[in-house]
Amino acid sequence: MQRESQSYLSEARQIIRKTPNLIGVLVVYTGVLGLPGFLLDNPTHWSQGLTIVAMIAHGVFSLIVYPVIYGKYADIAVDQKQRSWNDILRNDWWNLFVVNIVLNLPVLIIESIGVVMETQFQLPKLLVSSACSLFGIYAIPLVFIMKERVGSISLGVKCLLGNLSFSRYLVFLTLLVVFVGFAISSPPKSLVLGHLWSFVSLVAAMAVVVIDLGVFVAASLILVDKLAVGFGAQKV
Repeated sequence: MQRESQSYLSEARQIIRKTPNLIGVLVVYTGVLGLPGFLLDNPTHWSQGLTIVAMIAHGVFSLIVYPVIYGKYADIAVDQKQRSWNDILRNDWWNLFVVNIVLNLPVLIIESIGVVMETQFQLPKLLVSSACSLFGIYAIPLVFIMKERVGSISLGVKCLLGNLSFSRYLVFLTLLVVFVGFAISSPPKSLVLGHLWSFVSLVAAMAVVVIDLGVFVAASLILVDKLAVGFGAQKV
């Protein structure tokens, strides 16, 4: 009997629950990354220093922590021993960096045009971001599984488009992550509500990280299970 994508999500949830050390790092770093906005909305005499620290942490998270944690979960999905941070960074970091740039290039172009024209293309940006995130559902896990760049993107897109119905739960959760991300990036103008919004946004960002990780682990499990029977060439 063929498994539904929902069962892979359930398995992914169990894996995440069994690795509190890894998911804990992601959640804590997300909280740190959210400090700049929270501190700017709630200034104190020491908030400027913490904001600088949080911004530095943002760079560390994006370039080091994120690839390593996701790489370790990919190792778990393929049922192999978790590699060291050094091994993951040496073997997968550049491939992941390139794939992320390629997938998000349309968003970067829209943002650049918006800066030049001094306007915000919120709806186009939302739609393009949604499409880019959907294409990354399988492409990002494939970076760790295939150890390739172009091949991961092409096969990842093919897997999604050829198995769209099967992947509907992953698609829904991915779109949820994108929409929540856009929602928390537009705070209300009210000062009182703004303070509350900063806190709510911080909590929402932490929840989004867990959801996004769940999609990644589930997609990795699906790929490992289906690639052996030609997942990229036929519907599951």
